[in-house]
Amino acid sequence: WVGKFLSSSNGRIDKFVVIISISKTITAIYRFGVFYGDAKTRNILVNGQHLIIVNFKKTIIPDRAPLGSIFTNAKFKRKYGPF
Repeated sequence: WVGKFLSSSNGRIDKFVVIISISKTITAIYRFGVFYGDAKTRNILVNGQHLIIVNFKKTIIPDRAPLGSIFTNAKFKRKYGPF
């Protein structure tokens, strides 16, 4: 592991800093279109003063719309021959 579980930090880290850091991190993840659905203390690791969010198993990444129109190649296919 890269850190210890937040739940086992025994109050050695400022709770206000933890809440702000987790909030900013989950907001940043959300801005990329990723919905993190498992924000629990067992999924947050502490390494020094750094927080690490783990366990993205319940994460939802919605399908993205294409950037432009999509055309099939059907009108460009040859009518005769194997290719």
